[in-house]
Amino acid sequence: MTDLEDFGALLNEYESKQPAKGRKTPQPGERVRGTVISIGAEQAFIDLGIKSEAVIEVADLGDADGNLPKVGDTIESYVLSRDDRTGTLVLGKGGGRHVHDTAGLEQAFANQMPVEGTVSGVAKGGLEVQVAGVRGFCPASQVDTRFVEDLQGYVGQKLSFRITKFEGGRRPNLVLSRRALLEEEAKQKAAELRARLAVGMVLK
Repeated sequence: MTDLEDFGALLNEYESKQPAKGRKTPQPGERVRGTVISIGAEQAFIDLGIKSEAVIEVADLGDADGNLPKVGDTIESYVLSRDDRTGTLVLGKGGGRHVHDTAGLEQAFANQMPVEGTVSGVAKGGLEVQVAGVRGFCPASQVDTRFVEDLQGYVGQKLSFRITKFEGGRRPNLVLSRRALLEEEAKQKAAELRARLAVGMVLK
């Protein structure tokens, strides 16, 4: 039996024990949560509770210290792309690891993928941020979910942002928002909490 057949058998066995899958297929840029069902030499397979397969590079699976999750663990990631031929979803941790140039920034903007940038200074009305070698601007109102009076404390920090405006050319124009990601994360946590709370449950 080949490795592919081995994986197919493993996937069928795993899915046979799971409830019926009726969730919509997530789109590029969406944050997803799934269960690790197999870890290979280069890729890991993730179950998202949908019919489509999902894969993530092992190099992108570990934490900051390089520790990998185990089979059965739950991870969070972003949908990077979808193979139209096979329907397989390609996942990544986001945060700009896959963005290295202007073309990558444009793709991140189109797919609403988070990017990672380093705050290089405080400008009038916001922060200057270096993202993949391009200088971007994050308005003060988009730095956090609450008003921050002193932005100096952010200088030197490496943070994740969403690109809200992208104009290419010799000098790309990049407008960023950290607030959008923070609000999205808060909404997701609230939705997960509601899903865990059963009707009639008594909270202590």
